[in-house]
Amino acid sequence: MKKIHSKHTVLPIRLPAFVLTVVALIFASGGCRDPYMGQMFELDEGDETKITNIAFMEKYPEDYSLFLDFLKAADYYNALNDASSTVTVFAPDNAAMDSFMKIKDISSFDQLDSAYARQVIQVHMLRGSLNEASFIQYLNEGSIGIPTLFGDYLTLSYGFTNRDIDDVDLANSKPEDTLSIYINNMASVRDIAHQTVNGMVYKLGGVIRPLIETVVEKMRDYGEYELFLEAIEQAGMTGLLNITSDTVQQAMGGYTVNPVNYTVLAVSDETFRSAGIQTMDDLENYLAEKDPAGQSGIARSDSNSVVRRYVSYHILAGANTKSSLTYSLTPNETKVFDTFQAHEIITIQTLVGQTFINRGSRDVCGFVRSDIKASNGYVHKIDGILPVWCPEPSVVVWDFCNSTDIVAIANSYGAANNLGNLYSTPSDAAEYKVDITKSNPYGTIHSFDYKLASTKGTWLRIGYWKCKANTDATLDYENEFNAHLNNLLILNLGYTGWIEFTTPTIVKGTYRVELYYAGAKALAKKFYGGGSAVKFTLDDFLKQHYLWKGWESSQQAVQGEVLFPNITFETTQSHSFKAVFMDANASTISTYRQMWDYVKFIPLAEE
Repeated sequence: MKKIHSKHTVLPIRLPAFVLTVVALIFASGGCRDPYMGQMFELDEGDETKITNIAFMEKYPEDYSLFLDFLKAADYYNALNDASSTVTVFAPDNAAMDSFMKIKDISSFDQLDSAYARQVIQVHMLRGSLNEASFIQYLNEGSIGIPTLFGDYLTLSYGFTNRDIDDVDLANSKPEDTLSIYINNMASVRDIAHQTVNGMVYKLGGVIRPLIETVVEKMRDYGEYELFLEAIEQAGMTGLLNITSDTVQQAMGGYTVNPVNYTVLAVSDETFRSAGIQTMDDLENYLAEKDPAGQSGIARSDSNSVVRRYVSYHILAGANTKSSLTYSLTPNETKVFDTFQAHEIITIQTLVGQTFINRGSRDVCGFVRSDIKASNGYVHKIDGILPVWCPEPSVVVWDFCNSTDIVAIANSYGAANNLGNLYSTPSDAAEYKVDITKSNPYGTIHSFDYKLASTKGTWLRIGYWKCKANTDATLDYENEFNAHLNNLLILNLGYTGWIEFTTPTIVKGTYRVELYYAGAKALAKKFYGGGSAVKFTLDDFLKQHYLWKGWESSQQAVQGEVLFPNITFETTQSHSFKAVFMDANASTISTYRQMWDYVKFIPLAEE
């Protein structure tokens, strides 16, 4: 079911006291106490809609006494008893809390790490009052679009599925207990939406465990990646992979906290052993034969070390699920991904339902267990060692909006507006435009630089556009523009304004370079005849092109045009891509904007 934001009814927080309390609790040290401790806010006990969440649970000790004890131990009890602050609580029942205590091997909640205890509480709470109708709507969509106080999104499903298994087994697994609703595939919903004066209480048959482990900690928990983890440590990259956020000071004061995510292609001890690799010395010797560009016998944390290059090669930027890694525009397409090792890439191709990493190399491998989610990304277990390898040239689709900074900004906007992870959610009946200039309030831009010229345009100067769903049954489009990944880059730079990017790594070779972009009926009369001039520069190659030239008046879906018919890159590396608006109308027409989708690099066969 498509998500329609306007259908959800979530009551706002009425006073800021609760928000301040939550912020204080999230960032407080272990010694900080509940500022409302000892204060009572209970109202009329004769009507459950006139008492607080806490007072409601106090009425039913046979269900909630242990959770209430947990709230007290985590310093949240009195904060939730404030009748002026609205919150939805997913409260595990006594059986669920007793099971949780046994798993954690504790007899008292005071024995838990205080920070962890607060994180568990936070993942059970949403700001606002989530009524039953909205809950059911979210159930049909698969997740609640409101972030928890922990900052993540709760998934909803009928029944639960064991997902901690290899992909081949997961494909054949079936949900269990399908008559029950489950949150995060772990906690059944026993009772829905008891209204109180300050929110709602849902009773759960399980405890939702917050995802706090980083990609490194997640691999360590599995106990089957010991040699790979040792390589990460000796390469000096453990600290990097434990980072979950980056705080950036803003030029005008204040700061922005940007999430940091990684995708790790992890090699198991069993896979290493199958190649005769038992120790780090074995691994270094193996890599020295496979990676002539690296060096052995030097400090393994050195950037030129075969070990450092190997570990970096297994790390991709961003939180990439297997489906996002394998999604392609055309059947059998080879996708190319930059790694943390500069100028080295991996390829992923799916043929007849089977996915290959670095197909064409002697060390081709595939996914064994994918989408192992961590607090800062994903781990994918692979069935090969995957040394550094340089592939032959292949088609590269470079989506302007598919960069970690733009993804983070889109998702931060989604979180602020109860839209979930906006970037990855399917298109729906609404469209969303998000400012991604350096002055935007949702994150820091680093994937492009720009200069804005004066303009009378009313559109965002530079924006992320989440396209709305296609409603024309005659068109086989997911969204109204047939845009790749359901998004477009809005550019309203003004005459002589410019924007400059760094492309992904392109394997050395000769290519045809094409730009794919959208149109608009409001621009058709003025520009669809002679076009609108833009000067494109790709490294030292220069071309002035006229966008929309010759388009039919009814066209607005994404179209592709050749920018550079024949261009040769002598080395494997990334490149500078710059565009300067050369049409004076870009500053004088209020509706002027360009809407870019992606650039495609198509290798040409050598003559």
